[in-house]
Amino acid sequence: MLLTPSPEALLHRNHPNYADSLIQNYYAQLDKLSNNDPSINYSAFFDLSFLSLNVQFPNIKYSPYNSAFVISTALNSNNSDMNLYFGTLALQRNDIPSAMHFIREAVKKGNVAAMNLLAQWQISLPGYTESLQDPNSQKETQSHNGLQSQKDNEQMNNDVQLQKGDEQLKNDVQLKSDVQSQKDDVRVKNDIQTLESPSNVNDSSEKEKKSFAFLNSRLLLYRANKMGSNDAILLMANLYDRPNHYFSSLFYYLKHFSGNHSVYSALQICKILHSHLKIKHSLRKWILYTIACGEPYFLDVMISYSKNPDNADPKSSKAQEVLWNDVKLQYFKRLNLFEKRDYFQYSNFEPKLIGIDAKLAINENINTLLREVIRKRRDFLPSPQPPVDFCSTKYLSNEPPNNTSTNSRNISIFNTNFHNSNCLYRNQQKHIGQVNYQNQCQNGRQNHINFKNEENLIAYFPLKNKTQIVLRIFEFTSSDFKKRNLQAAQILLYNLYNIDQKGILNSKIFKTRITSKNHFWLTSCGFICTLLNDLKSAVKLFLKASRLGNFTATMMCGFLIFHMETFEESLRHISDVYKTDNVYILDDSSLIDQNQEKKFTINNNKQEAGMYFGKCALDPVALIHLGLMLDDPSKIDCACSLLGIPSRIETIVWLMKILEKGVKMPFLSLVPAKMFCLAAIDTGLKQNEDITELLNYYHEHFE
Repeated sequence: MLLTPSPEALLHRNHPNYADSLIQNYYAQLDKLSNNDPSINYSAFFDLSFLSLNVQFPNIKYSPYNSAFVISTALNSNNSDMNLYFGTLALQRNDIPSAMHFIREAVKKGNVAAMNLLAQWQISLPGYTESLQDPNSQKETQSHNGLQSQKDNEQMNNDVQLQKGDEQLKNDVQLKSDVQSQKDDVRVKNDIQTLESPSNVNDSSEKEKKSFAFLNSRLLLYRANKMGSNDAILLMANLYDRPNHYFSSLFYYLKHFSGNHSVYSALQICKILHSHLKIKHSLRKWILYTIACGEPYFLDVMISYSKNPDNADPKSSKAQEVLWNDVKLQYFKRLNLFEKRDYFQYSNFEPKLIGIDAKLAINENINTLLREVIRKRRDFLPSPQPPVDFCSTKYLSNEPPNNTSTNSRNISIFNTNFHNSNCLYRNQQKHIGQVNYQNQCQNGRQNHINFKNEENLIAYFPLKNKTQIVLRIFEFTSSDFKKRNLQAAQILLYNLYNIDQKGILNSKIFKTRITSKNHFWLTSCGFICTLLNDLKSAVKLFLKASRLGNFTATMMCGFLIFHMETFEESLRHISDVYKTDNVYILDDSSLIDQNQEKKFTINNNKQEAGMYFGKCALDPVALIHLGLMLDDPSKIDCACSLLGIPSRIETIVWLMKILEKGVKMPFLSLVPAKMFCLAAIDTGLKQNEDITELLNYYHEHFE
C-alpha cells in the first residue's frame, strides 16, 4: 500500500519535536473518531503511518504494527473518502485488486465519486463496446432485460428527429425527459434481475462478462444520478455515445449542460448534431456558443457554412467567410499553432476532458481529508525529555532499603510500563516476592542503570503550568454556549489539586476575577463554584453577573433556584457518604455588602426562579422551564424555533440530554433530567405521539 505524507510532514519530518506533536494529535483524533466528530483531521493518521513505515526518520519509532493499526482505524470510520483515497492511490500504482476493494467499500458507504469512478473503470474495459454493438451479444443480453424494444423505439425517435428544427428539437427533448426517466427505471430493474440471476454468473463467456460489466456500470451511474451527481449524467451520456444510441446520448448531454453549462457538453452536442444526426438548424447556435467560450474545434464548420449558405446573399456570405477566417487566424496567433494542425479538425475530434472532470471530482473529495493548515517550525515546542544516562531506584514502602535481606545491587529492572510524566517502571522481582520499585530519572549516582543508546523513549509530557490550566478552565466555563465544556473544566480542576493543595482557590487569577466587575469573568467563576459543589457562592456570583447584564448568569440563577432543593439533597448525600463538609468560597462579604447580604437568601421559591427565567426571552433552557412551569406551550414553541427543532418532545429531550451529560449545563443530580423525561412523555401523550423510545430510555437510565 502506498502512503503519501502531507506537506507539513515533508517540511518538518526531521524536526526533533514533530513526532511528539503527531502522537498528541493522534490521540485527540481518536477521541473525535469515537464520537463521530465531522471536524476530524485525517492528516495525522497519514503522517504517523508514513513516518512509522520509514526507517530513515530517527525521531519516531519504526513500527509497522502501529502504522497498520492507525490505517485500519481510519478505514473503519464512517468517512467513505478514506476508502476512495486509498483506492485512487492503488490505481496510480496499478494495483487493480486493492483499488477495486477500496473503491467498492466506498460505494457501499454511499460515496458518489466512488460510484462514478467504478462505473468509468468498468466502461473502459476493452470489449464492452463490442458487447453493445455486436448483434449476437445484443440478442443474448436483451433476452434478459428486453432492450430490443427500447432500441427500436430509440431508432424511430432518431428518424423522426432528423426532420425537426431547432426549437422543435428542444421542446421534444424536454417533453421526452419523463419518458426517458421511465425507460431508465425499467432498464435498471432489468439490469438488477440480470445481474442477480445465478445462470448468468456461472458458465458465462467473455462477451457476457463484458455485457454484465456494462449493465453494472449503468446501474452505478443511475444510482449516483439519483443521489444528485451531475458527473454521473455526463458519464451516462458518454456511455450511450455509440451507434443507434445517439439520441439517448444527446438527451443526457443536454441534461448535463442545463445543470452546469459545461463547455465539454456543448462540444459533444455539436459533434452529435453535425456528424451523426445531421441537424443543421440547431447546430449553428451551439457552435457559436463553443467559439464564444474559446473552443476553436468547429471553426472550420462555420467557415464551410459561410461558403455555402442557404438562401443568403453571396456578398454577405463572402464577408462572413472573411470574418471567420480572421477569427481562426487570431486563434492561431494566440495559441502559437499552425494552420494545418489536426487539433482543429472536427473529424479527428476526440475529447479528453471526461477523465479530467472525473479526476477533479475525486480530488475535491480527497482534498477535504488533507485540509489542515501547515504549521510553522516554531509551533513545535520542545517537550521535556528525561535524562536517560542515570536512573535511581526508590523504595516505595516506609522501610529503608537496608532493612531488606536482598542486596540492591543484584536487583534486575525490566522496562515493562511507561508513564507520562516520568520514567515509571513496574518490576517483577523473582527474589523479593511482592516488592515494587519506582525508577525516578534523577542525576543521582546511587544504583544507576545505563540505558542503551538504541532505546528512544518517546512520550507525551503533559503541561503542568498552573497558569495555563487556570486560563483553560476559564475558557471551558465561558458564557458562550458553543465554547462551554464543563466536563473538561472539571477534569482540569481536579488536576490542579495534584499541583497545588488548594487547587484553583490558591490562584491569583481566580482571586482577581472573582472580585472584578467583568460579568463574563463572574459567570465563569460561578460555573467553577458550581463544579466545586459550592452552590451558595455560585448563586451570589451569578446574581452579581446578572445585575451587570449577563443573560447566561440570569438563566443560571433561575436554574439553580428552581432545582436548589434537589441539588442540596444530592450534595448532602455525597457529604454523608464520603464524610466531608462543603467548603464555601465566599464566606466573607467581598462581593456583596452588608445591606445586600441581609436581604440575600436562597429560597426554594419556584416563582422567584420564574422571574429570572422570564428575563431570558432568547434562551431555550429558560423558555422550556417557563413552558412547563406555566403550562404554556407557546414558550416551548419559541424554544423550538430558536433551536430549529420541529417538535416539542424533541426540544424537551434536547434539554434532558444536556442536563444528563453535564457538558453545557452543570450535572449535580439525575432528578432534573428525570423530570424533563417525564415531561416529554406527558407531552407525547397529550399530542398522541409515539413515546416508545422515551419509555425505554426512562427505564434504562432513571430506574
